[in-house]
Parts: sequence; structure tokens; C-alpha cells
Amino acid sequence: MHEMVHYVQRRNYIAPIDQPKKILDVGCGTGRWVKEMARDFPKSRVVGCEVLPVFSTHDMPKNARFEIGNVLQGLPFLTGSFDYVHMRFFALEVPTGCWTLVMAELYRVCRPGGIIELCETDGIVRQPAPTSHVINGWMTSMAADNQVELSCISALDELLRDAGLVDVTRRDLNYPLGEWAGAVGTIQYRVYRSVLDSCRVQILANARLGEDAMDEMLQEQMNTLEQYQSHVVHYVYTARRPLEDVSV
Repeated sequence: MHEMVHYVQRRNYIAPIDQPKKILDVGCGTGRWVKEMARDFPKSRVVGCEVLPVFSTHDMPKNARFEIGNVLQGLPFLTGSFDYVHMRFFALEVPTGCWTLVMAELYRVCRPGGIIELCETDGIVRQPAPTSHVINGWMTSMAADNQVELSCISALDELLRDAGLVDVTRRDLNYPLGEWAGAVGTIQYRVYRSVLDSCRVQILANARLGEDAMDEMLQEQMNTLEQYQSHVVHYVYTARRPLEDVSV
């Protein structure tokens, strides 16, 4: 996923940042984004934060480091610590009703005048094949079973404003599904297939179909994505903490 996002955006960020002194990646995963940003901004200090130590410390730039922390329980950083706060593909970890808490914590660790950037996807297929409506419904139900509300993902701009952030922007980036769109489409197609495969047991519980019938529908879905030139949307939000905020 990281390579695909970088290919589409042509860089690791969309926010209007200019040599930030301190950068934070919330939910940094393996830490690849952190390392690349540390190399892109050698004068910056780049911190990755993750709930568990799944990040790799191999080939670490000197200006990068990792911390253990959970945005849902409060990040281990002082108020106003970072010029640029980044969070990508974390939405499925945020239970329904907890986005207000998440936004407040991102706001807190961002300095006045600093920038926040979020990149999320709900995985819902657009320009859908006939089976997509059914499978989209399964995915929505499965997320709800895990206490995640997919509809929030396309409305984070409202939550950013509610948290007190300003200059809020939203960009909808279409990620195609299939070889019809070249390398990006091929990669996104494989990612989508792997998501369906990894969620197979939960999908089966929601599908109310026999196992063979469900597998047949999933395969039909994958076969027709190319025909309908389907895509999923990545929502990229940027926002700024007001300069006049003197609470730090």
C-alpha cells in the first residue's frame, strides 16, 4: 500500500509543509513512511508511534525514532510538540464514537500553526460491478460488527472542524481496480483481493450464503472489476491548528 500511495501522490505527503522541525506519524506500522520522511527532511526530527513494536529499526536514519503509544489512550508527547502530524489507514482501529477523542489528541500534540494530514479509505467499490452492492454491504456490516462506522471516513473534514482546526481541505483520490489502469490498478486489485481473502470468515458470517455460493460471488466480483473499471476512494484531509491558539 505504501508504494502505491507514493506512486499516486508522487511523494509521501500532500499537506503544504515546508521544513517542519518535528514530524509525527500516528499508527506508523512498519515505519517505512517515517524512515523515508526522515531522509526527505534531514533537518527534521521524525517520530513514529505505534501500539505494538511492529516497526523495523533496521537502517534507521539518525533523525528518526519510534515510540510505543495509542492515540485512543493518549499519545506520549507534550502538548504542541509537532509541526506536522500524519495518520494514514488508521480508521479501522477507531471504534464508533471515538473520532472526537482522536481528533482532540491530534490537535493537542500539534503546535499552533502546525499541520495535520489524514489519509483513509472505506474500501467501498465505486463504479461498481453488479456484485459490488452486495459485497459493499457485507464490508459495512463487518465493520459495524467490529464497532467501526465506515461512513465516518468520508466525513472527517467535519470532525476536524469540530475539533477546532482551520483551513480544512479534502481531496478524493480514485484508486482504480484492475489492469485497465496500469500498475496502480493492478496493485490496488491485488490489495482488494487480499482484503477479501483475509476477511473471508467474517464475510461468510455476514453473507448468509453457503461457502461455495459466497466464493462464487467473490470470484465474480474480482472478474468484473476490470469490465466496469471500478475504483475505491482514498480521502486525504489536511488541516491547521490555529495560530491564535495560546493554550500551549
